[in-house]
Amino acid sequence: MFLILLSQAAGGVIERSGIIHLAPDVFDSAWTAMTFMSISLVVLGMFMEPLGAIFLVSGTLAPLAYKSGIDPVHFWVMVLVAFELGYLMPPVALNQLLARQVVGDDLMEAADKEVASQSFYRRYERWILPCAVMTLGLVIVSFAPLAVASFPELQGWLQGWMLPPQP
Repeated sequence: MFLILLSQAAGGVIERSGIIHLAPDVFDSAWTAMTFMSISLVVLGMFMEPLGAIFLVSGTLAPLAYKSGIDPVHFWVMVLVAFELGYLMPPVALNQLLARQVVGDDLMEAADKEVASQSFYRRYERWILPCAVMTLGLVIVSFAPLAVASFPELQGWLQGWMLPPQP
């Protein structure tokens, strides 16, 4: 409950501080807007709980994305993936905390002892692997639709790949 309260308060402070007004009203390209949005949303996900983050994004970043030429469905799918990546990363790592509560401290301590003498990656695999997979997913979700829309060669290739050959 304290995390939710703190997150709501942080969202209010961010919204009222006018920090979003430091960004341009409209970006020159959807690529630049998507890069800015992706990074911003991951950082928000690292510190805020979902409900407060959605309220903040709905009122501040969503209109900026729409004005910059990003389709609303594309934007909100990217928001979900970016938030999920943020929820996996420190300092709060909300999903990691929830998973630890579900698994239990005894099992987590046993797993830590099991990999204590192994490589860095093996010891921290439960942190590194989900973050790496979600980062790749965010890049694909954020930029693949823009690439298909921007390059006619990809549109032709995609149509040929998606549609069965005509006799």
